[in-house]
Amino acid sequence: MTTSIIMGNSTKNNGGLSGLLGVAQNLIGSLMSPIVGAFGTQTYLPMALTIGICVWASLVLFSSVEVKIPKIKI
Repeated sequence: MTTSIIMGNSTKNNGGLSGLLGVAQNLIGSLMSPIVGAFGTQTYLPMALTIGICVWASLVLFSSVEVKIPKIKI
């Protein structure tokens, strides 16, 4: 849903924006994978904690951004 919100705000260069979002998602995944593996592979707890930390960080970042929605005149 977040990707569609970001893409909906752009009117030009949607292909470049889509590529940038894809690279960002892959970069975050490649950074988190070794962190999860470093804390062990016997339980799901390291993965769950890493997901929880990422969700918390995204909520903090999302709440700090002010989004201006244009009004449509009818």
